[in-house]
Amino acid sequence: MKSISLGDIFAKKGMEQALEAKPSWSAQADAWLASLPSKENFTSETLTEAIGYPSGTHVNINSNNAVGAKMRMWAVRSLIVKEGYTKSTNWRSHGRIITNWRKV
Repeated sequence: MKSISLGDIFAKKGMEQALEAKPSWSAQADAWLASLPSKENFTSETLTEAIGYPSGTHVNINSNNAVGAKMRMWAVRSLIVKEGYTKSTNWRSHGRIITNWRKV
C-alpha cells in the first residue's frame, strides 16, 4: 500500500482550491478533453489555445493555476498519461519545457 505524504495532501488541497475557484473553466476543460479522440497527444498549451485561460488572460498567473490542477486531476484519474516533454511554443513562456500528454 502506498503511503500518503504531507506533500500529497497539500497538492490535493491546492488542486481542489484551484479548480473550485474556476468551476466554469474546469467544466469547459472536461468537455474539451472528452471531445479529443483516444490516444490524442496534447499539452497544457493546446488546452489553453482551445478554450482560453481560466482568468481570460495570460497575465493573471495565480488564477491560472487551474490549468495545472486540471492536468494533475486528469492524470490522477488515469484519463491522461505522460508521453514526455516538449518546448513551449508560447512566446511568453520563453521556450520552457512542458509535459506532453496522451488521452487514454
